[in-house]
Amino acid sequence: MIFKTIKHIREHFFIKFIFVFTVVMFLMSVLLAFFFMRHQSTVLESHLIHHGKLITDMLAYNARLGVFAENKELLGDVVNGVLMQESVQEVFVYGLNFQELMEKKATPESRSRKDHPARESSIDGKDPILTPYFVESEHEISFWAPVFSRSVGINKEALFPETPVLSPKRSPIGYVRVLVSKDILKARKRLLAGKSVVLGLFLWALGSCTLYLVMNKLIEPLKRLTVTVDRMGRSGQFRKIRIVISDEIGKLAEAFNRMSESIIQRETDKTRLEEQLRQAQKMEAIGTLSGGIAHDFNNILGAIGGFVELGLLEVKTGSVLHEKFKEIEIAGARATELVKQIITFSRQQDDKLEPMFIRTVTKEVLKLLSPSVPHSIRVEQNINAECGMVLSNATKIHQILMNLCNNAIHAMKESGGVMKVTLADVDIEDNVEAHEAGFFSGRFQRLSVEDTGHGIPSETMEKIFEPFFTTKTDGEGTGMGLAVIHGIVSRHNGFIIVHSIPGKGTAFHVYLPLVDLEEIPEIPEKEEAIPMGRGRIMLVEDDPQLLESTAGMLESLGYQVDKQSDGLEAIGFFNRNSWDIHLIITDMSMPGLIGATLAREFHQIRGGIPVVLTTGYSELIDERKAFTLGFAGFLTKPISRKVLAVTVKNLIKIPF
Repeated sequence: MIFKTIKHIREHFFIKFIFVFTVVMFLMSVLLAFFFMRHQSTVLESHLIHHGKLITDMLAYNARLGVFAENKELLGDVVNGVLMQESVQEVFVYGLNFQELMEKKATPESRSRKDHPARESSIDGKDPILTPYFVESEHEISFWAPVFSRSVGINKEALFPETPVLSPKRSPIGYVRVLVSKDILKARKRLLAGKSVVLGLFLWALGSCTLYLVMNKLIEPLKRLTVTVDRMGRSGQFRKIRIVISDEIGKLAEAFNRMSESIIQRETDKTRLEEQLRQAQKMEAIGTLSGGIAHDFNNILGAIGGFVELGLLEVKTGSVLHEKFKEIEIAGARATELVKQIITFSRQQDDKLEPMFIRTVTKEVLKLLSPSVPHSIRVEQNINAECGMVLSNATKIHQILMNLCNNAIHAMKESGGVMKVTLADVDIEDNVEAHEAGFFSGRFQRLSVEDTGHGIPSETMEKIFEPFFTTKTDGEGTGMGLAVIHGIVSRHNGFIIVHSIPGKGTAFHVYLPLVDLEEIPEIPEKEEAIPMGRGRIMLVEDDPQLLESTAGMLESLGYQVDKQSDGLEAIGFFNRNSWDIHLIITDMSMPGLIGATLAREFHQIRGGIPVVLTTGYSELIDERKAFTLGFAGFLTKPISRKVLAVTVKNLIKIPF
């Protein structure tokens, strides 16, 4: 009989399919019920422990006065409030030396102290409890917490930390203990187990019956669909099946059509991802190109700046020609700032954090954005000149502002409106939204960017800080802007609050903690005299214009200059005149030999000769590395006459 049944199952597709699916459904139902029970049980236990921790900490906080005064009347209301909580079985309040100030049970039937030896052992050692903890047994959980004489600002995440941080100057004045019963937890687990079993059986039965009914009608006309699909498969093209019936075959045809559309969509997505990869490679190439552009621009700007400063020395102050030279100098300074922006864009800036004024960067970003803001958008700024300092760096603040302002402009690009940028120092002690974010006190600097655009729908608000989430069309955004901002602000120990009303606008408020330093007043730099000097300098630079302009500035400062445009020739010249030369200034990027190699050759010829390294831009070296390699100075192009004079004067000490 058994063999006939097995043979019958093997020979009939319908029965075989039903049998296999029923077994699979049963196993899946059992597994799902098991994992559901296990997960929910863990959730219930975690909730009970968290609840116990929370009420114990609140009891310790509210019982301070009663413990300090050892007054049971003051403790009574506090203890009664805790006993009203679910599962709380018994509450104890102790003095500093573990003398019992109050013991109260939720009901007379609650277990007595003798039933819980674990609690007794917690006190026997008489060791002071400095951090909250709990002891779990089969029937109950005992939560302990110290009572301090004054409150400490905490947030929800700080309750019962795994690595508590306590001031060594504070000591407890007493202790509280809350005994939480596991009876309700066990009852809920039993109820959960029963429901899980019933639900699993129900789903298994429902799935099996549904499959039987569907397959019973599906098996006969299935061949018709198979022929159609096979014919389409031979053609090698995805075409929708024309649906003339609405039964199970029709549903299967719809599923096939959806599958075809899904394949087409995947191909489309693949093409889009390939395009994104190409864009990423382009951005990487742009980053590399930016470094090269920065180097070449700085060389050009160095030559322009040098000749301008030499020209200013030759013309009369206040003359028309002098004013024109000054305009060229200002334009060169703007070009230098543009190069800095290129370097920032290529993400080669240092992430070192230091105290800084955000207001300066804010004004620079708004000035940079000004040409790209449509005329239909009005930009308002309210930057408090009294704002303090925060621990950050200009690049990060630049990223935050650029992303927020670009989002605001994008939200108003069709309808126009007002973008308002505000900067002010605030106290968050009474800020409810800051409390919800886990920040309860302190002085913060609030950077706000508000717009009157289309706003953010409530269903989208929860996702705006997720990586790659964007509401912009392809090519307008990557979905990383707000995620990057959130990461930067979090690393700065700050937080973000967002307000948005669909159809009216959005406001982003970025809070960064103020540095606890007295503000140093910004005093304009005094115009100091440029120091003159004496001595012989060998200048090594392959750019002929930069070589001439730098040599001219050095000569105007009183120095004798030997110009060299080739590294090997410079080594030979120095070998012949090593004891007549007081200082060498060399470029980092020389044909054939880089500046570091030249410096080694010079030092081998004459040890101790001071060598100053100049560079337009290089990923290979910075000021720290330059001094490590033995350079006496490091200058970044374009180099002003004043900076050049001070650097050289500090290295050549020849009296007049």
